[in-house]
Amino acid sequence: YNFEEVVERKNTYSIKYDNVEEIFKEKDLIPLWVADMDFKVPDVIQNELQNVLDQGIYAYSLTPDSYYNAFTNWCSKRYQWKIQKSDLADFHGLIPALNVIIKTLTSKGDSIIIQPPVYRPFTSAIENNGRVVVENRLKYNQGKYTIDFDLFEEQAKMASMFILCSPHNPVGRVWTKAELEQLASICLKNKVIIVSDDIHCDIIFSGNKHIPIASLSEDISNQCITLMAPGKTFNLQGLQSAFAITTNTEYLDKIIGEREVQGFMLNNLFSMVSCKAAYGKGEDWLNALLPYIEANRNFVIDFFKSNLPVIKPVHSEGTYIMWLDCTATGKSHEELKDIFLHKAKVAVVDGKFFDKQADGFCRLNIGTPRSILTQALERIQAAFS
Repeated sequence: YNFEEVVERKNTYSIKYDNVEEIFKEKDLIPLWVADMDFKVPDVIQNELQNVLDQGIYAYSLTPDSYYNAFTNWCSKRYQWKIQKSDLADFHGLIPALNVIIKTLTSKGDSIIIQPPVYRPFTSAIENNGRVVVENRLKYNQGKYTIDFDLFEEQAKMASMFILCSPHNPVGRVWTKAELEQLASICLKNKVIIVSDDIHCDIIFSGNKHIPIASLSEDISNQCITLMAPGKTFNLQGLQSAFAITTNTEYLDKIIGEREVQGFMLNNLFSMVSCKAAYGKGEDWLNALLPYIEANRNFVIDFFKSNLPVIKPVHSEGTYIMWLDCTATGKSHEELKDIFLHKAKVAVVDGKFFDKQADGFCRLNIGTPRSILTQALERIQAAFS
């Protein structure tokens, strides 16, 4: 597998490459913003899609049991999590699933807990459905993020739902079993429904282990909906497939009912074929990818430590995104944006996309060949010099 290959992505309908100039109002940017990777998908996926293309008819398609089996077998092998087809609702993406879950399992005016800095569409999904965002802001101390459990315990007393980001986007935490058990215990005690966004769960670095919170116990499983998808892992975001997983049949019936009300009744043929191939045949590719991404993470940490120590990358435990702490530069948030964008010409995600209080932070995508990453970091170093 050649992760050093630089693939030309301009003029391919790529948001990351073809929309970057319009979004950032600057030319010649290195786009390290959108969370997709610059690597080709595994050949096993391309081959399966090519077989469908060659057949030449793309009509109404059934979804075979083998599609569900590929996913449940993946969860069993990689996470020792035993789930079955009857626990699943498939969706055209994780955010559509999240909106359906919020709409069906909570009521207007209900409070829903999130943990900023976190993926902004959580906030949008809550507010667009007439619910109230409750912020259990992560604590940042000596370069590491942890959970404010005392505050969480108080907030859970008046909340209906908690959206967990596991692993966490953007700070890269892979939550420990003890952390997950403490969160789950508080939610069980207060009858707070857990929705766990595990979309980054397959990108985990050595010394860390992803544990689906629903796998901890039967009681937790019955008060939890887990969201997973092959998109981040295998670079299939444009084909838009996802699973909502729960052993609670009441939750599942409501979710599937609302999904059908909204017209989500058939899988996209290409989405289904790629998802089945990814989970059924893509493990060797992923096992080769993980050390490459981890080496990119280490490269970023070492580069800033040696060349620009005022920028401190948070030590990511998983995901192919990194959270950069630029507060020690002495620059204002607006000055930092100007330096990254107009001097370095590197497109990153503004920290305030994840948390209105994240002054001096930004998110960097490291899912790219080392040559591109090196060029971007050298530009950043030069811009700050």
